[in-house]
Amino acid sequence: MKTVVEKLKNNILIKYLLVAVILSFLVEISIFNYSSWRSIGLVAVPITGEISADETGMCEISRDIECLNIRNFRINNLKLENCSSADVTIRIADEGDAYLYELPTFRVTDEVESTGFTNIYPYGRVNKITVAINVPEGGKATISGMDLNVRRPFDIKFLRVIILSVLIWVLIAFWKKEESECWQNGSNATDNDTEKEQTELVNTPRKRFIYKGLARKDKKQAVVIVLVAILLILLGRWMNVSNEKIVSCPWPHHKQYQELAVALSNGTVKLVEKEVSPLLLEKENPYDTGALMAEEIPYQMDYAYYNGSYYVYFGIAAEILLYYPYYIITGKPLSNYNAQYLLYLVLVFGVFMTMREMCFKFGTDNDDCNESKISLISYLMLCTSAVLISNNVYLISRSDIYNIPIMAATAFTWTGIFFWLRSYIYREEKTSRCISICLGSLCMALVAGCRPQMLFFSVLAIFIFVLCSGKNKAGISITNRKLFTRDTLCDTLCFVVPYIVVAVVVCWYNQARFGSILDFGATYSLTSNDMNHRGFNFDRLFKGLFAFFLQPPVLSMDFPYLDSSVLKSDYMGKNLTEFVYGGCFVTNLMLLSVFVPIFSGFKGFKADLKAIYLTLVVGAVVIAAFDVNGAGVLYRYTCDFVPGLMLASYIIWIVILGREKLQTGNRQIVERVFIICVIWGLIYSFMVFMGTSGSISLKNDSIYLYEHIREYFRL
Repeated sequence: MKTVVEKLKNNILIKYLLVAVILSFLVEISIFNYSSWRSIGLVAVPITGEISADETGMCEISRDIECLNIRNFRINNLKLENCSSADVTIRIADEGDAYLYELPTFRVTDEVESTGFTNIYPYGRVNKITVAINVPEGGKATISGMDLNVRRPFDIKFLRVIILSVLIWVLIAFWKKEESECWQNGSNATDNDTEKEQTELVNTPRKRFIYKGLARKDKKQAVVIVLVAILLILLGRWMNVSNEKIVSCPWPHHKQYQELAVALSNGTVKLVEKEVSPLLLEKENPYDTGALMAEEIPYQMDYAYYNGSYYVYFGIAAEILLYYPYYIITGKPLSNYNAQYLLYLVLVFGVFMTMREMCFKFGTDNDDCNESKISLISYLMLCTSAVLISNNVYLISRSDIYNIPIMAATAFTWTGIFFWLRSYIYREEKTSRCISICLGSLCMALVAGCRPQMLFFSVLAIFIFVLCSGKNKAGISITNRKLFTRDTLCDTLCFVVPYIVVAVVVCWYNQARFGSILDFGATYSLTSNDMNHRGFNFDRLFKGLFAFFLQPPVLSMDFPYLDSSVLKSDYMGKNLTEFVYGGCFVTNLMLLSVFVPIFSGFKGFKADLKAIYLTLVVGAVVIAAFDVNGAGVLYRYTCDFVPGLMLASYIIWIVILGREKLQTGNRQIVERVFIICVIWGLIYSFMVFMGTSGSISLKNDSIYLYEHIREYFRL
């Protein structure tokens, strides 16, 4: 027991944790309980009893302060007791303003008590105050009482303390990494050690567990990695079911995959249950939805329409893998949010495993595929930031019909690259190598049945199997790995066959719908603009690329601190835009590392690494250009090309962090920049999760959850 206590005393990481907890409590007590400190000594003054909104949906209370027993006429705060969900607007007249002026409207709900409390900051003494309770017409709001100058008790939120403690601890651990890697004061030296040995022991770096490089056979590391992955899986499920409207899915056009499952069970790809209006059949241009609405011609929004029948435009892969089997087995439709969560599980697996292989491949200077210079904590931070990048958070928290194919393509891309990279260590194990190549090709080929444009990333195979070099588990050098030779017939077949199988299915599906094996139906969607006549021009292309990559985010002072960017331009034509939360290079600092090789002139980059990097970056730009020209500027479209930038940037980070020759001072700077980029990325992802833009948001659809989270940011 004494030994354990001594180890804890000498463990610098435990000391960092204690410091982090103390700092978190100080922040909790001082900053987050600011309103409690401000209200010390106040005596509540009731200004009304129980009230309710009238039939018009509004109830206004007006009070002259002189008639109230308020000391010095000072107003500090206002509290509404047990107020059902309503919007509240306060107006006051004070020493600086003889006439009433309006304060910002705030929302109150009885499910979150703190929403009924608000601080007030008048110009001196208040002479008059009015409080208007607003509810939708026909609604009702009941309030048991309204008080001024209420004494607010301290509210210590331990979850907030825990989150702050973890963030501060990680920040300190990285900032002071060089100190925590050394034995302190020779405390672990024994009495039998010579003076020289003790000196060497003091000055010898000690790699603590979280700072040790990744190793394939380290069981302790494996346990920690699995635990972190499970935490991300649980967090993903929470985000997945957070929006009540997404779970209930009240929109008919979001049930296309479920309808296709029924159609396939009946031996057709046509949605025969969808009735086609005779007026639509007679329309010369049925894809001009503006004209359809003006002429009151019924049509199915966002369905593919071709030769008098309705089809599902979205990729077939999710249908075959999830919706159709589930319907055949259970006889019930698979909900979109559950399908999205299953794809999210594949994504988490793909990210963790691909990142691991990249750490072994690129995270060392000596080509050892079994040891990496990337520490465990760096690896976990890379994986966490990749899984929780704002684009993935957007997809998992808004599991609608539009985002399912994108999540599927992203998950299959990450997983496919893992299996391809994994095949390196099976140079002498033919069966394992062939299985790994086959699974990688299958995943990458399935992308064609999700988001065909993301199939561009399959070009990576050229450089993974031809130019890459390294060592296998036996230490044998691997150079110029090739396919399509007599000696690699098995490897070649395992690489090609999955593409052929998936191509046959996808081509058959295209032929059955649109009469062409290469027609994916992009122009047949009854969407907000006529895709057949959209055309191409560089003006729209460059403006769209700016929005995707460089558009500044719109930050605000109020929760959730992020608004959608206003996409206005002088483009003299029709362009489809919804909203974006800022360009990816401006909002995600991790992705900025893709510019490092450009500024360094690719110094120290091997041919295979350079080729992989260029393929990922060029692929991302090509896909972004394709989406801008073919569809428009929407935030979900950024999820098509960001995986390429993610892979490229994370490879660069792994290369930099894994360089043994990096000088101590430079390494410290790199690691500190790295941790700042990771933390900012997570903060930005949280703001996107809480974002209020678009027709779906927690603020409108999950009021209790939104206000409960907002409560953690009230001072």
